[in-house]
Amino acid sequence: MAECPVCGAYVDEHNPPVQGNYRGETEYFCGVAHKEEFEEDYVQRT
Repeated sequence: MAECPVCGAYVDEHNPPVQGNYRGETEYFCGVAHKEEFEEDYVQRT
């Protein structure tokens, strides 16, 4: 199980609702809203 980096919910990395790749790392999210929130924060940090 992976952890959603936004809320800490556990996500099945074999069947995640949403995922994205950032700097060569795959992040798994519990939903689209958290992926979008992560991306907004990620862009601000880079």
